Amino acid sequence: VDSKHGLTAPELMEILGGYDALVVRSETKVTAEIIGAGKKLQVIARAGIGVDNIDLEAATSAGIPVVNAPTGNTVAAAEHTLALMLALARNIPEAHRSVKGGEWRRSAFMGIEVRNKTLGIIGLGRIGEAIVHRALAFKMKIGYHNRSPKNLPYTYYPTVTELAVNCDVLLCLLPGGEDTNNVIGADVFQNLGPEGIFINVGRGSSVDEEALVAALKAGLIAGAGLDVYAHEPAVPEALLSMEQVVLFP
Repeated sequence: VDSKHGLTAPELMEILGGYDALVVRSETKVTAEIIGAGKKLQVIARAGIGVDNIDLEAATSAGIPVVNAPTGNTVAAAEHTLALMLALARNIPEAHRSVKGGEWRRSAFMGIEVRNKTLGIIGLGRIGEAIVHRALAFKMKIGYHNRSPKNLPYTYYPTVTELAVNCDVLLCLLPGGEDTNNVIGADVFQNLGPEGIFINVGRGSSVDEEALVAALKAGLIAGAGLDVYAHEPAVPEALLSMEQVVLFP
């Protein structure tokens, strides 16, 4: 096993011909050209759930199976998502910076309780269900939107907009793909409301980032937590100076 990090596409193509298997995370884009360079490849594996960074059609044409590990980081992802939610609810990053700067402004960072608030989840899969189990311990209510309802004791909303109207924290867990591009835009933020929190830990392409910035500037929503962006590693400049935003790489 050779562990190599930070390779460019040409560098990966140059060495791939000598390997039988390729294991990647989300950052490596396994294009048709890269697959073509893997003359000996028997399998391509994604260490995680999403395989949208792998050209499945090219892999299929080459007779190379693609596998993933859908439960590998479920708990970590769920805990991380709740950490973002609580950081926003309790103003933790701002309070941290304030105390580090020598201030003592207790009343400025009161925040809100998440108890009895409604968590709305867009894309209720394995990670979403792990988040739900933990959110219920906070005594939160649960709503969700999928392409179709599931046999679960939570409130189903047929559209993202309807879910936004009826929740306090809106969480996006959508996978990548053309059918999920920019599905969360200005109308969703308008319906989430001025006390609403938006969190995206799915794919950056699912969110209209300009609409998100506009909503935050106008006070249409209370805050946002993000660990994915439309053009990674680029983060919209406007988000960097906003106190009501928690950003994670």
